Amino acid sequence: MRLAYRSALDAAKERGFRSVALCAVSTGIYGYKVEAATPVALAAVREWLDESGEQAAAFDALLFCVFSERDLAVYQRYLPFHFPDGGGGALE
Repeated sequence: MRLAYRSALDAAKERGFRSVALCAVSTGIYGYKVEAATPVALAAVREWLDESGEQAAAFDALLFCVFSERDLAVYQRYLPFHFPDGGGGALE
C-alpha cells in the first residue's frame, strides 16, 4: 500500500499536477481495516514529501478522500502524528 501512494505522487508530479486526491486504498471492498491503513497512508505521503524540498513544493494541495464519517474520524485522529503542523489545511 505504501508503494501505491508513492507511485501516485510520483506520477502526479511527473505530469505536473498541482493537486492530488488520494483515496483510502483497499479499505473498501478489499477489507483493509481503516485503523491499520490510515497510519500507513499518512506515513507514506509524509515520507515522500520529506525526501527533499522539491517534493513538498511539487503540489499546492494533497487531499485524502475517505468513504465514511467513521473513516474521516480515523484520519482526523492520526493526521496530527504525521502532519503536526496541521497539514496546512482543513479536515472536512
